[in-house]
Amino acid sequence: MNLEEWEAVVPATLLIVAYLGGRVNTTCGHQLHISFDEYQANPNVLRSLANVFWRFEPVIYGLVSSSRKTCG
Repeated sequence: MNLEEWEAVVPATLLIVAYLGGRVNTTCGHQLHISFDEYQANPNVLRSLANVFWRFEPVIYGLVSSSRKTCG
């Protein structure tokens, strides 16, 4: 990803993070930590989350550097 692409993607990413109640700071940068407490009360929500992930997989992986897509 070149600088122009990075500058186009980061503001949109930060808007999504803010909308979802996430935070970005200088100590951790853009890391994603997920808590999924709803699963304890209703395991069916996991299927819903998986469906959302599969639907938006190209967008999610579009935010990841090409070199990181195959690192497991």
